[in-house]
Amino acid sequence: MPSIYDIKNLITLYCILPLGSQIVHENAPLIKSVLLAGPAGVGKKSLVDVVCTETGANLIDLSPKNVYDKYPGKQGLNVLLNMCMKVGRALGPTVVWIGDAESMFVKKMPKGALFDPRRLKKDFAKSFMKLMKPEDRMMVIGTSRTPQEADGKTLFKTFEKSILMPKPDYSTRFEIWKHFIMQRSKTVQDLTDKMLQVDVSSLAKITNGYTAGMIRECVYSTMAERRLQNLARKPLKGEEFVKALSRVEPVFKELEDDLAKWYKKTPLGKKREKLAKSAGGDEEGGKKGGKGKGKKGGKKKKK
Repeated sequence: MPSIYDIKNLITLYCILPLGSQIVHENAPLIKSVLLAGPAGVGKKSLVDVVCTETGANLIDLSPKNVYDKYPGKQGLNVLLNMCMKVGRALGPTVVWIGDAESMFVKKMPKGALFDPRRLKKDFAKSFMKLMKPEDRMMVIGTSRTPQEADGKTLFKTFEKSILMPKPDYSTRFEIWKHFIMQRSKTVQDLTDKMLQVDVSSLAKITNGYTAGMIRECVYSTMAERRLQNLARKPLKGEEFVKALSRVEPVFKELEDDLAKWYKKTPLGKKREKLAKSAGGDEEGGKKGGKGKGKKGGKKKKK
């Protein structure tokens, strides 16, 4: 599984540097689209906001939930895509965000769906992606919770790069708990350490499998306005968060394994696997070669 350090480097390399600098955009390999995949709450949409903030880019939302009832009909869809292309070019750098990108490429419509999310499936790649030129400082960024449910061929044709975002480890969860608790308690004037008797280390240990969004939800539901007003009388303890944690479903190993299997099928995942195998093969070959040389040398000494 990729680490958070890998995610940071890939976002900087694929998104921030090309969009933030015209010189880098013209000389670096052209990357039109990136897909951010991972469980709910790992920070996919936050990374989209980070890219827009760091590069000063404008954000165009073409998520299926946002455009299903806008500009109806085939002609209206063409007008929508042409308008987005013209605005994106004129006001570049521009990020085109597609939330729940897997819903655009589902093979079968789910039962009870209120609208058809596959409206952009055929025309987006033909009418939008092909019109993006190398000099256009534009990028399509999709976010997906369950990319394994989409048709892999069309998904990988639309998104050139796929990045799998992992759940936070212990040290990251420790900082997340600390950040959100202190952020929420800033509303209290003259805050002292006596008001907060929270064992953050224990909370980080028991929340293995919880994402940043889940932890934030637990902190904000526990530290409500009424509870903050009573901090001076009754200090906050870590046990108070357990009730909120029990109401949130963590990321189970089955879901993580499904995402890992899907990531191995992506172009970037296949490259990583080939590099890992080739590196392992070279190490084994070097060890075998070393043993063979030792045996030959031993025979010569006996003679």
